Amino acid sequence: MEYKEILSASQVMIQFLPEIRSRKHDPAEILSGIFYVLITGIQWRNLSREYPPKSTCYYWFKKLSKLNAWKETYTQFFASYKKYFSANLNTVSVDGTFVKAVKSGAMIGKTKIGKGTKVMQMVDKEGLLVSLHVVSANPHESRLLMKTIKNSISLTKLRYILGDRAYDSDKLDLECKKLRISLVAYHKQNCKNLTQDGREARRHKKRYTAERTNAHLKNYRKVNVRFERDP
Repeated sequence: MEYKEILSASQVMIQFLPEIRSRKHDPAEILSGIFYVLITGIQWRNLSREYPPKSTCYYWFKKLSKLNAWKETYTQFFASYKKYFSANLNTVSVDGTFVKAVKSGAMIGKTKIGKGTKVMQMVDKEGLLVSLHVVSANPHESRLLMKTIKNSISLTKLRYILGDRAYDSDKLDLECKKLRISLVAYHKQNCKNLTQDGREARRHKKRYTAERTNAHLKNYRKVNVRFERDP
């Protein structure tokens, strides 16, 4: 993305963020500098001179992350521009991906393939992000489903959640039923208590959007490999 494209996107998003106070620089330019680093994956010290200094951009990046401002910004942005999206949030797909960590930091755990972070994401049938949950890489995906549901943008009621065989669990089914949500997942090969037939599994035709979203995330170096100590 070019400088003008990033700046125009930042001018739209800045209205949903907490107030960024700077005497020398425009808040939209600071936000565009943060976006440029996240998109390109460059080091903060190599930030182009078109943007504010690296120290200013990095300071506000860490501060907004600690304030949990990114989630609130996305929720408000989605609520304001929902009419422009052909979103159907009744049925969503869930999946997790592993992000390798180079340094030590918060929410980093050791696995068989190395240390890293697990990113749980939930999308609708068009690939629109509904929920994002970042945790240590140690827990299994099935144990993170309920927290991912709680982190979803509370704009509509979820009805169906599509998952792979990792989410085939009687305990998860009961927990989802308490929330009036149907968990649709293929049975494991060693499953003895069959609770779903082929009719429910037809909804899995749209589950490829979750895998596609994971593939898109890998295009961004800052997401593909974690260099930051703070998530």
